[in-house]
Amino acid sequence: MPKIKVRIDNTENIVDYTIDSEVINYKEIDNTVVYYDLKNNILIRDNDDLHMIYDFNNKKGTILIKEMDRKLELSIENIDIERNKNNVRVSYIIENNDFLYELEEL
Repeated sequence: MPKIKVRIDNTENIVDYTIDSEVINYKEIDNTVVYYDLKNNILIRDNDDLHMIYDFNNKKGTILIKEMDRKLELSIENIDIERNKNNVRVSYIIENNDFLYELEEL
């Protein structure tokens, strides 16, 4: 199975991944399931506690806190997306906090 290096801010992991119809799918060490839609620039993360959708093209995010059944709507600003085939680097700001999400095929 192919491997991908995932960087989220200062954290880096290497995981197995699959790709289907330009959607990269992988599972993080903590069992969070992640999908990144390369065509539409949508990041989805799902685990026992949270369901998160960041739509970078439309500059909005939604986080569902499952235990509380509470949904938070977020505005995403200053989005910079770089893509080279299946490698992607997204830098963005939410509530004055800088974030970096990066996928690199190995």
